[in-house]
Amino acid sequence: MAFFGGIGGAAAKGILFKGGNVFSKVATVERACFDKTGTLTNGKFEISSVECFDIDREALLSYVASTEWASNHPIADCLKGASDKIIPYSSVNEYAGEGMIADFGNVKCAVGNHRLMDRVGTLTPNTQNTGSRVYVALDGILRGIITISDKIKGEASSAISELRRLGVKRTYIFSGDREEGVRRVADAVGVDEAHSSLTPEAKFEMLEQTIANARSTMYVGDGINDSPSLARADVGVAMGSVGQDSAIEAADVVIMTDNLAKLPQAIKIARKTISISWQNIIFALGVKGLILILGLFGIANMWLAVFADVGVAVLAILNSMRALRAPK
Repeated sequence: MAFFGGIGGAAAKGILFKGGNVFSKVATVERACFDKTGTLTNGKFEISSVECFDIDREALLSYVASTEWASNHPIADCLKGASDKIIPYSSVNEYAGEGMIADFGNVKCAVGNHRLMDRVGTLTPNTQNTGSRVYVALDGILRGIITISDKIKGEASSAISELRRLGVKRTYIFSGDREEGVRRVADAVGVDEAHSSLTPEAKFEMLEQTIANARSTMYVGDGINDSPSLARADVGVAMGSVGQDSAIEAADVVIMTDNLAKLPQAIKIARKTISISWQNIIFALGVKGLILILGLFGIANMWLAVFADVGVAVLAILNSMRALRAPK
């Protein structure tokens, strides 16, 4: 009954718990791992700059928008709007954590990070900037570098601090982005460790190592690439608004508003719900045990036992209703 109340109270606050068995895991979280894009950041990218090499800017952006059209990644959503001129392709492939490759018949276009460029044999310059870089290669030759930027969520830093106050011993960022961008976010929000340039498989392996050293580990993400980690973590938390369907399906908890301040609140709700459930158990067993002892000495009769049983159930229900009111 307490768990039903906890689920209802959390849902009213925009937090969806997928079952009562999740509460105990959330209440005992010791380590929290975060994806970066769409989780600690808004996930709404903007193109900051476009560098072209021996190609017209409009032609480059047309290839980019056309290649990204089949993807639903947040970065792809940004690049789709780079051009209104969409070129039909004969085939397209998406490489998780890397990017997209499309075949337009007379030219093959690869749009993605440095790992995708390594895949197609394209050399990339080792330059530094404050944004994320998307490389564009046509037939294996680097033709453009698009710099995109994403804003950190305003509540991210305070949410990390509140998690630490609630007993989360260590926080991490597991991201496929380049080191400079990940480090910028890590320093701004105050996480303990930041790991960059990770493939989905590498994220999973890092998570496995984290789980082995903690009582309960939380993973927070939003994309298709995060689905394996969300399913593997003791507690998988998905962003419900910007999150992909596969991520939401794999998660144990869904933050419907994408507000990271809901994470500490979820832990508080879980702990309050567990506390109420223990109160009900101890009270019910205590009263029933007392009636049994009184019955052995002939003090309690059948009517008193029935009254006590019904009374315990009513009081447990009333106590469980407290879980409907989420802690502030």
